[in-house]
Amino acid sequence: MDRDYPYPHPHEGQSKDQGKKPQTNLSNKEYVQTHGKNKKHKIEVDKTLENQSQVQNHSDKEILAENRNDVLRHPSSDKRQKINFPPASSGKQLEDLDSKIVLKIDSLIGKSTLEQKLATFGDIVYQTCLDTFGAKQHQTKCPPQRSRRQLEMDTLRKQKRKLKKQIRAASSEEMNGPLVIWRQLKARHSALSRAESAREKRSQKRKNQERFIRDPFQFAR
Repeated sequence: MDRDYPYPHPHEGQSKDQGKKPQTNLSNKEYVQTHGKNKKHKIEVDKTLENQSQVQNHSDKEILAENRNDVLRHPSSDKRQKINFPPASSGKQLEDLDSKIVLKIDSLIGKSTLEQKLATFGDIVYQTCLDTFGAKQHQTKCPPQRSRRQLEMDTLRKQKRKLKKQIRAASSEEMNGPLVIWRQLKARHSALSRAESAREKRSQKRKNQERFIRDPFQFAR
C-alpha cells in the first residue's frame, strides 16, 4: 500500500476484535425470550402494585364514607325540609352554629381530598343546621275570612235577585214598591263595591311595592 496516501486506511489502527458485535452466551432467540419474560414479569408486578393501591384507596374512601354517613342523615325525599332558623338579631345562636359547623367539618372531612370536601360540605352544613334548629312545621293555610263589607254585599245581592223576581211577576200597580226597594239596595251595593275595589287596589299596590323593594330586577321582568 502506498504510504503517501494522505488519509489513514479505514481499518488501520483497529484491533481484530474491534468492529465486531459483542458476543454473549445466549443466542438471539434465547435473548429475546429471556428479555420478553423479564419485561412481562415487570408489567405484571406494576399491575399488581397498581391494583393494591386502588384497593387501598377504595377502602379508605369507604371508611371515610361510613364515618360520614353516621353523622349525615339525608332526608328520604329529594326535597329537603326547610330549617327553622332564628331571627337575624340572635347573634349568639348564630355564632354557636358557626362553631358547630367548623367542628363537624374538621372531624369529618379534615383530612380528605378537595373533591370529597366539595361533595360533602353542603350536606354537613345542612345537617348541622337541621339538628340545631329543627325543621319548620307545615302550617295548614286557612281560607281567607270574608270581611263585613263582603258579607253585606252578598246579602244585598241575594235580596236584589229576589226583588227582581217579584218585580217581573208583579203587575204594573204592584211594581212600584219593590222597584223602590231594589233601587235603594242597588245604590247601597254600588257604594260597597266601590269601597271594596279601592281596598283591593291599595292592597295590590302595597304588594307591588314590597316585591320591588325585595328584588327590583325580578319585579321588572
